[in-house]
Amino acid sequence: MDHANYARWASIHFRDMKSLPSTTMNEFIHHKHWVLSKTDNKFSSIPFDQPLEQENKLVKGSGGVIGITQNPSALRKWMLSGPEISRLIDQFEDTCMDENEERQHPHHEQNLQTQKTF
Repeated sequence: MDHANYARWASIHFRDMKSLPSTTMNEFIHHKHWVLSKTDNKFSSIPFDQPLEQENKLVKGSGGVIGITQNPSALRKWMLSGPEISRLIDQFEDTCMDENEERQHPHHEQNLQTQKTF
């Protein structure tokens, strides 16, 4: 948790954001092209770097990648085949899912009782 390092770079980040063209800022602010929604649930968007980490977790599986980084050949194979395996798993789940089965599960706070309590 290198908070001091983040604090040092805040002014540079601010300058970079100010120097973006207005069309880019419009895309970020109004069209929310800086987040990704993996579901149709409200308020479930996540920053673009997080889905990449989630895909890496899926690719690694339960055994992890212990020792794979020491073997360049194995690492190369994992880097090439991992995303394809993840895509195939997603495609398989999509085809096997019942058409009547609803994919989205509403957030537990998206019900009338919770909103009344709030």
